[in-house]
Amino acid sequence: RDCLGALVTRYERTLFALLVKLSSGDVHRADDLFQETFLHAMRASGTFSKGRQFKPWITAIAVNLVRDDARKRKVRSEITLDGTDGSEERARVIEPVSSGETPGETAERRDEETQIHRALQRLTALEREVVLLHFFNGMTLAESAEVLGVPLGTVKSRLHAALTRLSGMLEAPGT
Repeated sequence: RDCLGALVTRYERTLFALLVKLSSGDVHRADDLFQETFLHAMRASGTFSKGRQFKPWITAIAVNLVRDDARKRKVRSEITLDGTDGSEERARVIEPVSSGETPGETAERRDEETQIHRALQRLTALEREVVLLHFFNGMTLAESAEVLGVPLGTVKSRLHAALTRLSGMLEAPGT
C-alpha cells in the first residue's frame, strides 16, 4: 500500500489510455474506472504475489471492471438524451499535433484514426480487448492471456481473427 502512489504514477498514462479505448472514448467513464481499478487493487493487495508482474495484474483488474460496467449498462440499456449510445461523439481523445505536420497531414491522420476506431468498434468485445492489450498497451501474448484469464492459444486465435477482420474492414471502401 505504501508503494501505491508510485505505481499509480508509473502506470496511469498507459492504463488510463487503455480504459478510454475500452470504454469507446468516454473519458469520464474511463476516469471512474481508473479510480475504481486502483481502489480494487488496494483492497486486493494481499492477493498479489511478489513473483508476478504488476502491469498484467492491474490491467486484469481494469479489464474486469470494464466488462462489469458494460454488463451493467447493457442490462440498464443506457442511452444518451439524443437517443444514441454516444460512442461516435467520444470516438477519439484529442492528441497533440506533431510540430512538423501540415494541415493536410493532420486531416489525413485524423481520417485514418477515425477509420481505425470504427473498425475496432465493429470487432467483438473479446477481439477488441486482445488487440488493445497487445498492440496499444504493448503486452506480450502471454501477458494478455494472463490479464484475460484465458490460455495463450485462445489469445492467439482471437488476435488472428481480429486482425483478419480488421484487415478486411480497412481494405473495404466506405469503412
